[in-house]
Amino acid sequence: MKKYSVLMLVMILVTTVFAGCSGKGSDAKYDIEKAFPDPAFVQMLEGDKTPVEFIHGIGGEQGYVEYPSKDPELIKKYIEAFREFKLKEIVKDKDGFKSVADGINDYTFYMDDGKQILISLDLNIYATDNLNGVQYVFEDNKTLRELNSANDTYSDETLLTAVKNYCYSNNPDLKKIEEEGEYTVYWEVTSSDDSEVVILFRSYTGAQIRFYIDRFSGMTTKITEVVPGIADDETETNEVFRASDHL
Repeated sequence: MKKYSVLMLVMILVTTVFAGCSGKGSDAKYDIEKAFPDPAFVQMLEGDKTPVEFIHGIGGEQGYVEYPSKDPELIKKYIEAFREFKLKEIVKDKDGFKSVADGINDYTFYMDDGKQILISLDLNIYATDNLNGVQYVFEDNKTLRELNSANDTYSDETLLTAVKNYCYSNNPDLKKIEEEGEYTVYWEVTSSDDSEVVILFRSYTGAQIRFYIDRFSGMTTKITEVVPGIADDETETNEVFRASDHL
C-alpha cells in the first residue's frame, strides 16, 4: 500500500510531537486522549468526526503488515475500543521506559477531508512521548485485542482485488485488453481456507498464473505459472507479491 507506507514515518513523528503537548490532562474525557491529544483524534473519539477508512499496521523485526478496512461498523468498534483504554501509569524517568523490538501497533484513521490520524502503541500498552520525556502505560485492552484477533486477516475479495491491481501494474495494457473482450482474461479464487487463498489469473496469452497467498500476512508463499500445451506443469516463478502494496 504505497500511498500509506511513504507517509508512515512522517506520521509517527507527528504523533510523537502531539503526545502530551496540548495540556489535555485531567479534563480529558477518555484516558487515551492524555497520551494522544491531537484535536482531530479527540473530535473523533467524542463523536464529532467520522473516519471513512482505517488501517491497523503491525511492525517489528520481521517486517510490517497492514490490514485496511472501509467497513463503517468495524471502524466504530475500533473507536469504541480506544474509548475503553484505561491509563495505568505515567513514567517520567526515561530509564524506566519500556522499549520493544516487536509489537508495534499503528492505528490510522482517514477522514473524508484527507486528515490522517495515527495512534502508535507498543504492544498495545505503551505510548511514548520522547520529546517531553513521558511514557504512558495503559492496561491491557481486551476489546482491542479481540478486534485485532478477529479482523487481522485478508478476505478473499480483498486479496482478489490486490492480485488484479498487481497484474494491472505489471502490464499497463491489460485493463484495455480485458475491456475489449477479444481475448479471455479473468481472475478467480480457486481455493480458500483459514490460512491460505489461491487465486488464478488467466492471461490473454493463455498462461495461468496462480498466487498462493497467506491470509494473515498477505504475502505469497509461491507464485506458479502453467502454459497449457507448452508447459503443463506448475512452474514456480521468482515473483514476490504483498497484498498491502496493491490496495
